[in-house]
Amino acid sequence: MPSSSATSGLSARVRECAKSAAWSAGLYAGVAGIGALLAQHRGASLATQVFAAEWGAGRLGVSWSDPEAPLPRTSDVLARLGKGAALGAASAVAALALVSLAGAVTFGPARPVPLDLGIGLLVALFTAARDELLLRGVVLATFRHTMGDRRRLLVCGAIAVAAHASHAADEPLHTLFATTGGIVSLVAAFFGGLCFTALWLRDRGAFLPCGAHAAWTLLTTTVLSGGLWTTTWRDGLWGGGGLETSLAFTVGVAALAGLAIVVLLRRDARR
Repeated sequence: MPSSSATSGLSARVRECAKSAAWSAGLYAGVAGIGALLAQHRGASLATQVFAAEWGAGRLGVSWSDPEAPLPRTSDVLARLGKGAALGAASAVAALALVSLAGAVTFGPARPVPLDLGIGLLVALFTAARDELLLRGVVLATFRHTMGDRRRLLVCGAIAVAAHASHAADEPLHTLFATTGGIVSLVAAFFGGLCFTALWLRDRGAFLPCGAHAAWTLLTTTVLSGGLWTTTWRDGLWGGGGLETSLAFTVGVAALAGLAIVVLLRRDARR
């Protein structure tokens, strides 16, 4: 029989988890409300959402850096952001190279506009900070006392799927589960969530995953939509008619998630 002190300790952790989950749900709803209210002003909307997400995440104990380590210097922060950006860029290039070799997409020349690339970079940075704080940082902090790293990894993958489904506002929700392309996009969101969560667990903070997320977003959106290249996706399941619905691209993301998890597990084994 468990002792009363152990039971009360478990109950306290469960209550804390429930309280954090309620705060998290309210925070996500608030940030989503800001996005809807300022939908016509994308830059201001993203900046305000990041501010709200950072404030709310801080209330829930989310730290940009390892809370048990000394405060990082500016050079350390920039190095971790740069390392994350390099990882995100390399991952995007690897996934797109696989898709190209598989014949799912054809790249064509474009006439890049520096201003568009600059705006795309800012959007990628704001989007990365908002999503990493809300979809990974808050979730990891909420279940830090009730789940191990592996379970939290899966929970963050599921949250990424839910977030992807909530952003598909231009079509009924059930179509995501009723069409092949919709299911493929949900699977890609799951594995993408695993990748960024593995970086959170590896870095014990937000700088590395935010850098990776920003670089990944920039290369898979602005750069492919005329920033540097134009793309023509093959129809059918393999090409999917687009990046998010391409099975070839999802296979690449799944391979990256597998690699990230293997590296994380090896680190845990060494520790």
